[in-house]
Amino acid sequence: MIVFNNHDAAREIAKTAGAIYHEGVHSCIARVELTPEGNWETRGGVVFTDYNFTSIQGHMAAVNGRKWMNKEVVFHVFNYVFNVCGCVHFIVQCPASNKKALALNAHFGFTVEARIEDVLPDGAMLILGMYRSQCNFLGAEYADAS
Repeated sequence: MIVFNNHDAAREIAKTAGAIYHEGVHSCIARVELTPEGNWETRGGVVFTDYNFTSIQGHMAAVNGRKWMNKEVVFHVFNYVFNVCGCVHFIVQCPASNKKALALNAHFGFTVEARIEDVLPDGAMLILGMYRSQCNFLGAEYADAS
C-alpha cells in the first residue's frame, strides 16, 4: 500500500537515508505492508525536503533492506514532484561510495551535477538531478499501475 505523509514511515525513511523529517514542513511517499500480526511495516519510500516551487530534494531509502520499489511507487514519486508540486528539477544526494544507489538513480535518469569532497564519513557526496523533460515515468504505463 502507498501512503502519503505518514509521519512514522517518514521518520524511518529519513533516518535510513540520513535525512531529517519535520512534520508540517516536509512530505513523504512510502510503501507499507500489513504484517501477519496486523501491524503496518514501512518498506521504504522518499522523503521530500527543500521545496521552493521550482525544485525539490528527495531522500530515498529502503527500510531494513526491504524491497519497496515498484511501478506504482515510481509513478507517485515522479507525479508528485513534477505534476503535484509543479517542479522542473528533482534533486537527490548520494554518497559517491554507494554504488547501488548511484545505479538506481542513473536508471531513473538522474545525472551527476556536482561532487562535494570530504563531506561524508566515507568521502564525497554527489548531487544528482533530473529535469521534468528527462523524466520517463509519468506515462500511462506507470499511471495505470497506481
